[in-house]
Amino acid sequence: MLYEENERLYGKLMILNNWYWYFHKAVPINICNKIIKLGLSRKSKQGITYEINDSRTDSYRNIDEKPLTAKEKKILFKKRKNRVAWIDDPFIYNLLHPFIRTANKNAGWNFDWDWSEPAEFGSYAPGGFYGWHTDASASVATNPKHVGSVGKLRKISCILQLSHPKDYKGADFQFDFKAEDPDISGTKITTVHPLKDQGTIVCFPSFLWHRVTPLTKGKRYSLIVWSWGKPFK
Repeated sequence: MLYEENERLYGKLMILNNWYWYFHKAVPINICNKIIKLGLSRKSKQGITYEINDSRTDSYRNIDEKPLTAKEKKILFKKRKNRVAWIDDPFIYNLLHPFIRTANKNAGWNFDWDWSEPAEFGSYAPGGFYGWHTDASASVATNPKHVGSVGKLRKISCILQLSHPKDYKGADFQFDFKAEDPDISGTKITTVHPLKDQGTIVCFPSFLWHRVTPLTKGKRYSLIVWSWGKPFK
C-alpha cells in the first residue's frame, strides 16, 4: 500500500508538495533477510562523511589505503558511527528501481535520472548513529572511473529497512524540513515511523536534511540506493 506526506513546506532548494514517498512493508521478509545475509558477507568499513572524504564529487575514500588520522576520527565520530559495505548485484536494482520510478512520478518530483551507484548496506550497533546530513553535493561528479555519474548529481535517495522492529531500539529515521523563509522559525523535524517496519521503502530528494538517531539496543540493517541525473534546470 502506498502512502504519502502531503505537507507543503518551504525547503532548501525548492517547494515540494511531497517531501518523501514511502511503501509500507513492500519487500517480503525473506528478501530482506537475503539482503542482510549478502551484506554481512561483504567486507564492511566505518562509514565516513562529506567533510573527510577525498572528493566533494563522487569519490569515496578508501580508509584501508588512506587511514583516518586522530583528528579526522574525532570529527567523524561526532557526526557518524556505523559500518557500511557495498552491493552492486543486479537484483538490487531490479527490486528497487520500480519503487524509485513510482515515487518520482507520484510524488510529483519528476526528476530526470538514469543511473544508480552501488547500494550501501548499513549496519548500526548500540551507540551507532548518523547525524544531520544531506546526500547530495552542489557539484557535479567528475571522476572518470565512475562513468555513470560523470556530469550528474545525486537526485533521489531510496532506503529499504531490512531489520524487524523487535530486533533493535532507537535508530529512528528523521527529516528536518529546514526553512529558508525568515518568517518561518525553528525546525520541522519529522520521524518516519513506518520505516521501523521491515520491508518498508522510503524515497526522497537527496538534498533533504535527514538523520538516524542513536541506536540503544540490538542491531539495525538498512540498504540505501542513490539515483543520479543531470543537474536541475
